[in-house]
Amino acid sequence: MALTIILENERGDRRAVTFDDQGLLVPLILKTARKDSACIRLLDFVDPYGDTVFNALQMRQLNIELNELLPFAETSEVQDLLSSIQTLVRQGQEGVHLYLKLIGD
Repeated sequence: MALTIILENERGDRRAVTFDDQGLLVPLILKTARKDSACIRLLDFVDPYGDTVFNALQMRQLNIELNELLPFAETSEVQDLLSSIQTLVRQGQEGVHLYLKLIGD
């Protein structure tokens, strides 16, 4: 369940990209969802086999949810991945007409 995570503008031009080649994010989301975390709402919609797009209005909530995942990140690889995604989310919050796109395989 590898993902490519892209910050792009409205024309689809890439601003930044990070890769979840090891498929770490989706299992972490599922593990957290089982713990009944009320804060994980948007991440529940990540499609590991398709595309998921978050707009600028969703970035703030997305950042909150990524913070909720941090206590469940048991390895440095998962922590680094979450940090990389949060960097893209923060960049998305600072710009206009930017989208975070997660592309599954």
